[in-house]
Amino acid sequence: MAQAAGLAPLKTLCDAWLAQMALVDRDIECLVAHAHAAAVLAAPAAPAAGVASAASNAAACRVASALGMAWDLAGDEVATPAWYARGPSRRQCPR
Repeated sequence: MAQAAGLAPLKTLCDAWLAQMALVDRDIECLVAHAHAAAVLAAPAAPAAGVASAASNAAACRVASALGMAWDLAGDEVATPAWYARGPSRRQCPR
């Protein structure tokens, strides 16, 4: 619905949450697809302001968290901290 309505900030958040849900379902292909979609939408050509910027930051934090947890579940002690470091400590993420 967000895509049909042309609400890019909401679509970005939806993809980020769908990536998180895919992790819960242990569907790594789906996680990667939604994480990629959120990353593409969260990186506009020009810096966004207001709601778009907040949605972009929230989506980026959600994706970083999901990918960090995925690497943690995979047992990769090197990649895990790198993804967690992209989350709340580097951005203004909602807690």
